[in-house]
Amino acid sequence: MNSSTCNTPLRRNHRALSLTGVLIALCLLFFWTTNVSAHSLKENYVYLNVEQEHLSGMFEINVNDLNSKLNVDVDSGYENRLSGVIGTSSGVKDYLIENFRLSEAGSRITLEFQEPTLFEDNNDFIRYPFKANLPEGSVLDIYNSVFLSSDLMKQDRLHRSMLVVEYNRRAELEFGAENVAIVFTPNRLTQEIDLTDPPGILSWRDFLYQGVMHILIGYDHILFIVVMLLATVMTAKDGQWTPVSRFRSAFWNTLKIVTIFTIAHSITLSLAALDLVNVNSAVVETIIALSIIGMAINNIVPTFSSHSWLLIFGFGLFHGLGFASVMGDLQFRNVFIEKILILFNVGVELGQLLIVIIVFPILFLIRKKPFYKVYVVNTISIAAIAISLLWVAERTGLV
Repeated sequence: MNSSTCNTPLRRNHRALSLTGVLIALCLLFFWTTNVSAHSLKENYVYLNVEQEHLSGMFEINVNDLNSKLNVDVDSGYENRLSGVIGTSSGVKDYLIENFRLSEAGSRITLEFQEPTLFEDNNDFIRYPFKANLPEGSVLDIYNSVFLSSDLMKQDRLHRSMLVVEYNRRAELEFGAENVAIVFTPNRLTQEIDLTDPPGILSWRDFLYQGVMHILIGYDHILFIVVMLLATVMTAKDGQWTPVSRFRSAFWNTLKIVTIFTIAHSITLSLAALDLVNVNSAVVETIIALSIIGMAINNIVPTFSSHSWLLIFGFGLFHGLGFASVMGDLQFRNVFIEKILILFNVGVELGQLLIVIIVFPILFLIRKKPFYKVYVVNTISIAAIAISLLWVAERTGLV
């Protein structure tokens, strides 16, 4: 028996141990993320209610948005965060007045701001309450471009602004603390609302659309899927990738890894949406970038080829947490959560399926070409590593 034959089991055991170490690390990081309190970081909220003699309202804004989008640092040069919030409130109020307008029949309604406070359940969110004169009717025109300008959306492409109507005491109506009446996006900055009959929870199309769009504009998720698909048309032999001979083999490879990835991210998406897991977004987004690096390295050198499904499953758990950052902690999470979860997840799968339908046939057609391994697999994988390292640096605050 030659030495190479003897070393084969050792190499396999070494790879299995290495993969086990990676999965243990992923599990530790997963439990780390479950112990960190969460709140939706992709939305800011505007509450608007009708009292007996006036309108009452409140903006609820994340501290990070104040810092990164308005250059307002509430923690610098002040005794504590609340003092910083009060000390910087005039600049924030000027921004809110410029970017949020209530009007009735073309006549603007003036907002009278009160002293801001910290959100008691999460001090990373600031509340800017206001009052306004009661309009004669119940139908208002609302313009809301808070953090929705084109330059700011480039920084946070999934950001939305939610308008919540809880009650109309003049009409003796109660709508509930999670009644999201309107969603503002860059394409829907001006909308009309009847305060006696707000539209309520989003339609099923909104949740399906958000699921699809989170894949299609989530560049890290797209890159992971593409990098993952590169190896589906190849098979590992003696530490090297060789093209599969038949379409059936490539198809089943693709079906297997996509199914594993889907099961994994569906598990954590559901757990987060049901508030069984609280997500540390910064950690999750960093691990998603690292997952791309791991898959890309395996494409260059098939280190985990026989156990790659375990790696895909482990990374898929964190991609699910990334999906959950969009819908898992929304203001209306307790209203028809099963319907919301199913529709959003279906949207994610449709977006993922669209990528597979476009990419897989191309890869299968060129898999036997001499340039495929060097100029397609290696080039895309190395580029993915470089991009992901930049994302890691950004998400860990190094740059």
